[in-house]
Amino acid sequence: MHLLISNISQVVLLLIALAFKDGDGNSVFPLSPLEILWVNMVTSSFLALGLGMEEAQADIMIRPPRDLRVGVFTWELITDKMLYGVWAGILCLVSFIIVTGGGKTSNLGLDCNESWNGSCDVVFRARATVFAVLSFHLLVTAWEVKHFTRSLFNLDPSRFTGPFAIVKACVYNRFLMWAVVAGFVITFPVIYIPTVNTVVFKHKGITWEWGVVVGAFFAYVAFVEVWKACKRRFGIFATPPVRLIGEANV
Repeated sequence: MHLLISNISQVVLLLIALAFKDGDGNSVFPLSPLEILWVNMVTSSFLALGLGMEEAQADIMIRPPRDLRVGVFTWELITDKMLYGVWAGILCLVSFIIVTGGGKTSNLGLDCNESWNGSCDVVFRARATVFAVLSFHLLVTAWEVKHFTRSLFNLDPSRFTGPFAIVKACVYNRFLMWAVVAGFVITFPVIYIPTVNTVVFKHKGITWEWGVVVGAFFAYVAFVEVWKACKRRFGIFATPPVRLIGEANV
């Protein structure tokens, strides 16, 4: 689920962003090739390993048996990955548009896909913004997909309760917790180390753009939480729990 959300968001972002062209009529990439590799090979890989080490949820024994003919790709998984992936891609695209002043050709420089030059300041800052937005979306998604229905703030009520339940649930899987922390921390040197940022990753340090990153982050979490709440409220994709032998009707 996590890897598919990442891939869908990048597909949405990169395909639509082909419409943004510089003064020579060339499409300007909202993410450089190395940024894409970094997100897929570094950020997502350790998060996926952490999710693979996740313990079974406490309610697993009261769930009904799965139909083996359905396989892994249930309608719930397909719907969730499309909703989350498309929304994340849209937020990345909107972030790029905001930083580039609406995607104006005059702000997109010349040959900014190849290397840094004086006309690429806006494009390089927009790329760094999109990189941060996508990275932080994937980090929080690693916790959101631990349960397809429960809120991030109530992931495991049978084990963790109280005002700090979210903290307890997030740190319970130590490998995943450190993968998220490392992914968050390493985003900053990737964006700010001189020469490495402009020459290798083809982006540059940002300032006010962090406001866009934070806004996109909360918009993503809010969307996921609202969709989960709708699934709980209206019983979308819900199946009746298994009734134990001898259990009385209530």
